[in-house]
This record gives sequence, structure tokens and C-alpha cells, in this order.
Amino acid sequence: MAPELLLTVAGGFLGKALKSSGKAGGPNSNSLGIDGGPQISSELLEARKAAIIQEKLPRVRFTAETERLMGPAPAGMKNAHKHHILEVNGRAGEHRSLVREGQEILRSYKIDPLQGVENLVWAPNKGHKIAPAQNLLDDLRGAQQFGLGRDDIVEILNDHGQRAAGR
Repeated sequence: MAPELLLTVAGGFLGKALKSSGKAGGPNSNSLGIDGGPQISSELLEARKAAIIQEKLPRVRFTAETERLMGPAPAGMKNAHKHHILEVNGRAGEHRSLVREGQEILRSYKIDPLQGVENLVWAPNKGHKIAPAQNLLDDLRGAQQFGLGRDDIVEILNDHGQRAAGR
């Protein structure tokens, strides 16, 4: 995205922050962007782009409680990591849409898709593919359509988690 367009998208928030800081468009600057607002440095632009991406693509830092509940990695598991059964982001496009829909289903059952241990398993770090995400979402949709309960959703997650751990 061109810097001028990002500045327009970022809106008044960024312009106000920059004016008050004197970094752009402030008292020592006569520089204006294409939309008449302040022109910003590439560092500030990159910081804002990163903030926008972070809002859309959360990074998970596990809470102490999640760490405690997960316990240590299984002995002998190579490249073990805390694996989200229904992943955090998914790749752009269809994959991400599947993940977001699945996360909404989990939330409707009071399962935190990012921190909930119901959605975590120790597994080798081999990444995520769209087929397992689609299969999981199909199972979650079916459970929701048939009015199954939270315990059934947790069982579905456990089943898919065991498959991930065995890959």
C-alpha cells in the first residue's frame, strides 16, 4: 500500500499523534501528504502498518495459567510446540476465513480460541494446512447445527489435536 493511501486509511489518529510529537506536520515541518495531511517518516509508517496487521493477525503470548495447564512438552517429541488445533490466523483468503469462522464457533461455546487449553495440544511444529482446518470446521459446524454441547466440541478438538500430534 502506498504511504499516502495508508495515511488516509490510518485516519486522523496518526496525523494528530504526529502533529503533537512534532515529527511530521508539526511546527518544524511544512511537509504535507497527498491528502493534505502530514507526511510521515518510513519508520512511523512501518510501525502503523505493523499495528494494523497485529490487530488483524494476533500473536499469542501464553498466560502463566495456560503454561501451567499445558505442562511440559512430551519427552521425545521432536520440535514440540504448543499447537493451536484451530489455528490462530490461517493464510490470507479462504484459509483465514475458515479459521475466523471456527473461532467464532469456539467462542459461542465459551472456549477461548487463543488461550483455551481445549484448543491446544503439544505437537511437532510442522505448520498448518488448509485441509485439516476445513475438516475441523466441518466437524464444528455439524456439532453446532445438531445442537451438541460444549463437551462434544471439546471432544472434537481433542480428536483433531491427536491427529495433529501424530503428524
